Amino acid sequence: MDLFLKLTTFILLIPANLATFVGMYGVADIATQFAPSTYETETNLGKLDYRQESFDKALEHYQKALTQSPGNDDKAGIYYDIGNSYFKKGELALNDSSYFDTVDNWTKALKSYESGLALTPNDIQMQENYDFVKSLLEDMNASPNPDNDNPDSEELEQRAKELQEKEAEQNKDDSINFKKYTEQYW
Repeated sequence: MDLFLKLTTFILLIPANLATFVGMYGVADIATQFAPSTYETETNLGKLDYRQESFDKALEHYQKALTQSPGNDDKAGIYYDIGNSYFKKGELALNDSSYFDTVDNWTKALKSYESGLALTPNDIQMQENYDFVKSLLEDMNASPNPDNDNPDSEELEQRAKELQEKEAEQNKDDSINFKKYTEQYW
């Protein structure tokens, strides 16, 4: 039975269980069944997956959006989102004491921010994120011990929390835009 038929049957039989259905399949998976794959759709689905901490899925959507983006400003925004996703993946790896995965993901974040800055060099937020991640990587590379029990790990975690707070502020704006988008298609 395809997803559309399951959704239709489920909603008609027991409307109160819509939350269960969404929980089983995920909003992004359901949305892809009904909304066409466009730059805006992929970007919004990426943001949704990002908020749900599904960073690999978010990266997939952002990569699709990148191929469909209409202009440089849009591409720069996607590079920003890709950089943030790689940063978060690296942060999770740091929490799991995986030094090399953290370095790998943060290096990818830097490259993404660089690509975005090449398109919009005056983007202050992207430059701040670039500088922040670069300094974190420099601190990690200066550490003699690649394990997470070095004295600098608390400082790295504190600086990562600062970036989270900045992102939370931006996510408020993204939530408003996502709400407008979902009202348009739902």
